[in-house]
Amino acid sequence: MVKIKISKTLEAKIRKGYPWVFKYQLENVVTEGSSSLAVCYDHKNRFLAIGLWDPDSDLCFRVLNL
Repeated sequence: MVKIKISKTLEAKIRKGYPWVFKYQLENVVTEGSSSLAVCYDHKNRFLAIGLWDPDSDLCFRVLNL
């Protein structure tokens, strides 16, 4: 499972429906195995969203569900 952590600023945008996370917006990434799904956490380590993960792209995370 891939776990990503994002900033407070980006968290607010995602809660309003913004679906994209770019590599430069990540605060932390933890990869346990190979997966195309990732779980996104806010700056306080609370669950925020689940989405598609592509580590080879600058647009590395696409929100599927909040």
